[in-house]
Amino acid sequence: MYGKSSWHFPSSIIIDEVTQLYKNKGFWHVVVSVREEKNRVFCLINEGVRVKIDEIQCENNEQFSKKDIERAAFKSFLRARYFDKDLCKKSTDELIAFYKQHGFWDVQILEEQFVAKNDKKDLYDLQLTIQEGKQRKLGRAIVHDYPEIERMGPFILGDSGSIDFDQNILLEQKQWLLRYFKNLGHTKVAVNGELQERDGLLDVFWTVTLKEQSIKFGKPLIIGDSVVAPDKILREVTCKQGDDWNKEKIEETLKKLRELEVFETIQVYPSRDSDDELQKPIFVKVIDGSRYEFRTRMGYQQVGKDFRFGKGHTYKIGASFLIRNPFKMADKLIFEGDFTRYYRNAMIAYQFPWLLHRSIRCQYKLYDTMYDQPVFIGSKHSLYQAGQRGILFNMTKSFDKTILSGNVGVEFMGIAQADEPHLQSVIDYDKKLLDKKIGYLFFEPNVMWQKTDSILNPKNGHLSFISCKGMIDLDSKTSFCKLLVEHSFYVSLKDPLVLAVRMRGGHVFNRYYNQIIPIERFYLGGANSLRGYERDYC
Repeated sequence: MYGKSSWHFPSSIIIDEVTQLYKNKGFWHVVVSVREEKNRVFCLINEGVRVKIDEIQCENNEQFSKKDIERAAFKSFLRARYFDKDLCKKSTDELIAFYKQHGFWDVQILEEQFVAKNDKKDLYDLQLTIQEGKQRKLGRAIVHDYPEIERMGPFILGDSGSIDFDQNILLEQKQWLLRYFKNLGHTKVAVNGELQERDGLLDVFWTVTLKEQSIKFGKPLIIGDSVVAPDKILREVTCKQGDDWNKEKIEETLKKLRELEVFETIQVYPSRDSDDELQKPIFVKVIDGSRYEFRTRMGYQQVGKDFRFGKGHTYKIGASFLIRNPFKMADKLIFEGDFTRYYRNAMIAYQFPWLLHRSIRCQYKLYDTMYDQPVFIGSKHSLYQAGQRGILFNMTKSFDKTILSGNVGVEFMGIAQADEPHLQSVIDYDKKLLDKKIGYLFFEPNVMWQKTDSILNPKNGHLSFISCKGMIDLDSKTSFCKLLVEHSFYVSLKDPLVLAVRMRGGHVFNRYYNQIIPIERFYLGGANSLRGYERDYC
């Protein structure tokens, strides 16, 4: 550290430095001497035995047991092979933090003492004398003039008096209040907290002072390069002129424009300046994506009870062709096809995002699907060949936590005998319906309610889905109504462990069971049930 200047130090300082380095790493009995010669200094070191810490002894620890203290702060210290001063300091700091998290604001470690356990003096116990002090319990968190906030974020405290008062709760609540009001457009916010004791509990009273008038949204302005008319783009903008400033509305606008999937570049940002009415204009910049897009895909798929090559295998090829903005209204025309040894699927769809000036996603779809149902996984024989052809119209409306959708259309559906000749002996099915196409008029409303902390990786919350599908044929022999209900919920146990439970139930309402077409019955398989099997393979 001192370079050549270190030669001017007296030998006693060198001895102290080297001795301290050794003692910090557990060589408590080290002896260091120095022999000086011309232009040279020799350090003669007798290291001695290296000290190990066997266990932690505590005094005056009334609230927590010795095991609790070791588990909370001294696991790494005790696992270390030898004594380390830095690790010891880190562990005692963690012990103080552990106590403070449980409401002991005045905790102190009065004394640290190392006691030898054997004659060799290489095994010691660490004795801690702790002064815990008074434990504080958190009562209520009250925000003056804003009672609705007390049911939001870190202000939801559960049963009153059941929470140890960690001082970090105060910091978390204060920062949350500052972010909350700044997202509403208040650029100058003062937050002050006061503690009041009540029946042995500490209540927190927050006072929020807004030092200026709230900023509001100004007029949305469309810029960029797009064939879509500005008035149509404005239908997706949730930042209405005159509304109170809310950052979440800007993010929602960005999300809705991305969902259209016709723009290459999307930016939503406010003006730097406000007008006399404290309104900030919002700029929406959009640039169209490529008008035409062609996608191809191909691969190999293995489906079987085991991984034996060549059994239950198939090629997979597919292609999609997209035309964006064919009618200059953020619409899309899609041609798509996928083929394997076991099924083929062709589809033409036209999607447009608005219905009668309302933000309701709509789609016309013409489809043709045919696939072979194997007798069992990896079987070379097919039980039947199923076909579905039809046209449908779909409408979808998204809300904050709920998605409503519905299909209406006409479908021709039926099954034909494959190379397995005894379908009715495997499935209870009226063989008179074989090789017969049945036309249906169908309707299918769906409701999905999602309230999770994350869409891709949920740790808390729930997801519910309800579907009711009615199929009405011309001669009323095979008409049916199919009800399906699903519910998933997620509970965070201990990071990163999450309990995820999914329940699924349904019923097909029909006069005769054997006239329910097999492809409309309930099966397992696929990403949402038995993941080791293809969809409907069980």
